[in-house]
Amino acid sequence: MSPNAFRRRRALALVWLLVVAVLAFHQYHLWRAPEFVTDVTELLPHQQDGVLEEATARLLSASATQWVVMVGSEDWNVTQQAARTVLETIDPQRRRLQATADGKVPEALLERIRAGRGALITRDSLDWLKGASESAIEQRALQGLVQPVGDGVSSWRDDPLGLLGEWVRERAQWSRLRPRDGWLWVEAEGAQWVVLPFADSASGLSSWRGGENSRLLARARALVAERVGGARIVAAGASLQAEAAARRAGFEISVIGTGSLLAVVLLTLVTFGSLRPILLVTLSLGVGCAAALSVTDMIFGRVHLITTVFGATLIGVAEDYGIHYFAARQGTPVDRRWDQLRQISPGLWLALATSAIAYLALGLAPFPGLRQIAVFSCVGLLAAFLTVLCWFPWLDRRALRTTRFSEVFARSLDRWPRWSGGWKWVALAIVGTALLLPGLLRLRSEDDLRQLQNAGPGLLAEQLEAGRILGLASPAQMYLVSAADQEALLQEEEALTARLAPLVRDGSIRGYQAVSDWVPSRARQVEAAALVAKADRVAWHAMAVATGEQIQLEPQVPQLLTYPEFEAAAGGQLPVGIWRDGSGAYHSLVMLGGVTRDSLTELARAGAGLTGVRWVDNTERYSGVLSTYRARLSGLLLVGVVGVVLLLHWRYGRRAWRAYLPTLLGGIVTLAFFGWLNIPVQIFVVLSLILLLGMGIDYGIFMLEHPGERSVWLAVAIAGISTLLAFGLLSLSGTPALRAFGLGILVGETAIWLLTPVFRLQAKG
Repeated sequence: MSPNAFRRRRALALVWLLVVAVLAFHQYHLWRAPEFVTDVTELLPHQQDGVLEEATARLLSASATQWVVMVGSEDWNVTQQAARTVLETIDPQRRRLQATADGKVPEALLERIRAGRGALITRDSLDWLKGASESAIEQRALQGLVQPVGDGVSSWRDDPLGLLGEWVRERAQWSRLRPRDGWLWVEAEGAQWVVLPFADSASGLSSWRGGENSRLLARARALVAERVGGARIVAAGASLQAEAAARRAGFEISVIGTGSLLAVVLLTLVTFGSLRPILLVTLSLGVGCAAALSVTDMIFGRVHLITTVFGATLIGVAEDYGIHYFAARQGTPVDRRWDQLRQISPGLWLALATSAIAYLALGLAPFPGLRQIAVFSCVGLLAAFLTVLCWFPWLDRRALRTTRFSEVFARSLDRWPRWSGGWKWVALAIVGTALLLPGLLRLRSEDDLRQLQNAGPGLLAEQLEAGRILGLASPAQMYLVSAADQEALLQEEEALTARLAPLVRDGSIRGYQAVSDWVPSRARQVEAAALVAKADRVAWHAMAVATGEQIQLEPQVPQLLTYPEFEAAAGGQLPVGIWRDGSGAYHSLVMLGGVTRDSLTELARAGAGLTGVRWVDNTERYSGVLSTYRARLSGLLLVGVVGVVLLLHWRYGRRAWRAYLPTLLGGIVTLAFFGWLNIPVQIFVVLSLILLLGMGIDYGIFMLEHPGERSVWLAVAIAGISTLLAFGLLSLSGTPALRAFGLGILVGETAIWLLTPVFRLQAKG
């Protein structure tokens, strides 16, 4: 090596050392306070509908810090004892966690409601007053006089018809919770439940900082099981789901990463028979993973947990460069290491480029999560490659002997079957087609947001049970109401809720929650105040006649309730109120309870024809987004296949089919496998096919570039096996989408690995 070349290589090594030092500094600060994104909606494309996106964000933000623990049993005393144990365990010192409001109407809001007596009446009361005769009004007033119902809102003298108390009680019907012995209580499904709501200081939906809530909850479950027999605990909330997702992701990262690393170590050890290749390959992997995590964090601000799970498979690809280096070094003089690196560098650059292109294809889809994965993987591969290029010859200063395993494995290429085009191969192709075709015909697609969930079935089941017991509104279906001003908005809501009322009466839904339930439009309040004032005079006259007393009462003019007053006094009574966008328009959400699949059509029809009312089915909407981009990525895959075929034909001419056919057959085998097992094709399956195209073509190119060279086959085979193990371990993931992705890579990579040497050229000489 010339002095100039020596200086250049030393400078490159020192520069890369400086870069790695900066990465190490960033890693130190990153892991002091790790923060990973867990919200699956952040993986999805951002839509052009800004109003709907803001509405969804507001709804998620309202519940992001809230979680609830429900303790239940058939015996109320047992339930209380278990609830005290849970409360003492989870919240003894009220540090991070603090109990939320006790479910009562805030006193400030109650005072403001009393000032609006007469203007605040239920829809049924308003309809009744419009057609009620004086005798009917008198009868109702006198019945209330002799059979008073204390509601704590107003007296008979102030509200002879009990209209305000009736309005307050109707507002309270949305929640099933009632006070009992100082607890929030609900009776459901044959059990007496105590409900303990909590709120965290930081959002648990978008990030995770250590799983404190889950640890406290697990301890509470254990203590209740030990001290109190027969009590159940059901927990739900965004914080718990985020922590569960983080816990599962951490386990998967450990299993996949450790499994991949052990596979690389074992293969490297048996192939090269030395610790030096193991240490250096591990070094390249460590630098690659650290660089990937740091750069992703720098670019995106935070890293999604699914990115880290997916990134754990990087080990199975990034080790290829080190394996190729040591496969070329094996059995050669140590002073030739620089020349050998120079000889294999073009192939390594080609492998890096094709793999990077395959990963970058993920970034073409407008999925923030996929873009993170693309950046993470490309940076990790580049860093691992540069580690090999800049450091390996400096650190590898001793000869590397040829092992018996490497000799035997390299010679296996001579015994591997090779396509000759005879009648036996044609018959085998016909049989293979007969096996694959039924699977391909059984293929079906399914696009479901829940495929990205990894909180675990147990916690999701508890979430559904809590929602069913408490009758909570679902964020999956709702109405988005928009208008030019607040008055018009409230009138639009009232028109919508008038259509929803019959659906509540016939049991299609359990109920609805709207701002206009609490703040009727000014027009309705004025109409109600006039009718109530007239009815009050009739009621007072009836009382005077019945008692023989002269009553001199002047109707009080109600103070019409406005939304700003309600918002100031409500104390978070509604999860999402009215907001104003940048254009000056006003918006609100009408939430629904007890929605079933059978009621979706009726609910969609209920909002039809109303100006400013939009039916929103987030489940259908997100599934539509996933379906659209699955179709687009499928088209991108086809374009990529055509491009690769044309490029290889330009490079290799009539021999090109030997390079790409194994990869195409591997993709077909993968799809047939999914069809045979009735596993639906979703977007992550298409992504696995894209990566198979990028990675599988490398093997065919290397075999075609160096026909019959055993060292090339050894490197390709070892790299293929480790890649297979790394991605295949994703099939163990608890996230359905990643599990399907890993399964696709496992099947496809196996097929490509087995088929690539079948279509090799005859060895030269």
